[in-house]
Amino acid sequence: MRQIEGYGKYMNDKSILFFGAKAAATALIFFPYRRDADLVFLAMSALSFICVFLLQLLLKRVFNRRNISLILIAAAFLAGCFLGVNIFFPLIAILIFEFLDLLTKDNLKYYISAAAVLLCYFIWTPEITAVAVALVLLVYTVSGVIFLQKMDSYRKQIFSQKQAVEDLTVKLSDNKRLIKTLRYSASLEERNRLAARIHDKVGHGISGSIIMLEASLLIMKNDPDKAQAAVEKAVANLREGVDDIRMSLREERPQRSELGLNGIKAVLEEFESAYSMQTVLKQNGRLELISGEVWACINDNLNEALTNALKHSGAACFTLEISVMNKVAKVEYRDNGKSDRPFEKGLGLEAIEERTIKANGRCFFAKTETGFTITNIFTI
Repeated sequence: MRQIEGYGKYMNDKSILFFGAKAAATALIFFPYRRDADLVFLAMSALSFICVFLLQLLLKRVFNRRNISLILIAAAFLAGCFLGVNIFFPLIAILIFEFLDLLTKDNLKYYISAAAVLLCYFIWTPEITAVAVALVLLVYTVSGVIFLQKMDSYRKQIFSQKQAVEDLTVKLSDNKRLIKTLRYSASLEERNRLAARIHDKVGHGISGSIIMLEASLLIMKNDPDKAQAAVEKAVANLREGVDDIRMSLREERPQRSELGLNGIKAVLEEFESAYSMQTVLKQNGRLELISGEVWACINDNLNEALTNALKHSGAACFTLEISVMNKVAKVEYRDNGKSDRPFEKGLGLEAIEERTIKANGRCFFAKTETGFTITNIFTI
């Protein structure tokens, strides 16, 4: 529907363009008139043509029928030829071009129009003044039509781009919902698997231990030795069950490095999707040596560094590099932004420095021609 409306606007603009060209050609019949010309005849003819052109414009707006326009143009052409080609030659040239513009949709109309105008010139040989006026009006009209065609093509491109953006927005929203659903499904699956594992390995042992303890209570007075053996066996089963629980939790629990990296990747991906800034994550060394406190500091500093890059640097790319050496962990937050303002440590950078010091680290800031860098050094 929006594309049809854009095409209708293009057709209306072109109708107004042709009406202006025809009105100008009609008005210019008074300019090169001869001394013996009948001004009353010219005035009545001009008013008649203007009325016909207004009627054509009105019917075009109301009914949008090409056949009506073709009939009125042909009638005006015949009237111009009958009243005097030498006087109405500029108007005849515009009418020829408009008639062919309605009939043909490609660039062939320009060549056919030029040939038709030349044919009329050789048939009736009008005065040079009328020919000059006709050429000027034709150049104006052709230029206007070409301009309107380009505007229409730009409108169509903008419409298609907007439609593509809307489609991508819908797909992005669907993907976000799908990601949330998959995450929730994955968490449910992990919880179900962990519950089944605990039930299978631990539940049966605990149930058996409860039965043995209940049995030992029944035989404790009559057979204390057998009751004691049952209690000892139940205690051994419970101890084994506790060990199984610990082992299961230890196996299921992810490493701190995996939790830290996954959280950082999620932050970078969300930032890149929201603000269209490229983000890069680099990692070197044994990241499992980094403590949980340092991972929390890295995550908080990352959010602050991303905000700083977005507000102040105008960067197109942000890089986070985590390197672990012998007893030192080095974390660099780099962006390729450029700013003419002098470096000043604001509240955000001060917060980064304070968090780093609390995590037993040191913080350094560097502003160069290639961008801004925040370096954190932590001892392991």
